[in-house]
Amino acid sequence: MSTIRGRYVFSVVALLAAIGLAGCDKGEQGWGEAPPREVDVLTVKTEPFTVIAELPGRIEPVRVAEVRARVAGIVLKRTFEEGADVKAGDLLFQIDPAPFKAALSRAQGELARAEAQLFQAQATVKRYEPLVKIDAVSKQDFDVAKAALQSAQADKRSAQASVETARLDLGYAEVRAPIAGRIGRAQVTEGALVGQGEATLLARIQQLDPVYA
Repeated sequence: MSTIRGRYVFSVVALLAAIGLAGCDKGEQGWGEAPPREVDVLTVKTEPFTVIAELPGRIEPVRVAEVRARVAGIVLKRTFEEGADVKAGDLLFQIDPAPFKAALSRAQGELARAEAQLFQAQATVKRYEPLVKIDAVSKQDFDVAKAALQSAQADKRSAQASVETARLDLGYAEVRAPIAGRIGRAQVTEGALVGQGEATLLARIQQLDPVYA
């Protein structure tokens, strides 16, 4: 009887010990370190970013040129398209050049006459110089010859200026763009008389590159 009881006690103790060890194993597993958590990884990179600011304002051209007639005459033709871009020196209007060609020819004729008179006056003075020394020509006649020479020289300079003026007027009959830019509406039409007592406004050119804001 004692032997059976002893075996029973031993079995109970062994069972309790096994339960205790199992509990310890579970406790150690429960209090151990937690497994790592999964997280999302984002890669940061730089990119250009444009900042746009809208501000109220007014755009003005950097230069505005008024195209005006510099000589009087009849407009024969307009050679540009309104609102188009033009270059400096482009032909815009053609004023009738016939009167200016005639004026240039007349001025050139006056210059030729003045040059002939100057040549004659120079020859007279050159001929009188040795004669006045021997009293073959009076001093008064020699002085008159020298005065005629000076007058002929002045006439030549005046004739040269007239030729230059006539040549300029003929050039002004071709109205050209003073600057590059965008040309607006024509202020005159073909057949209009311009430059009569004033520098008639023909058109305006705006230089839009660059601009003021």
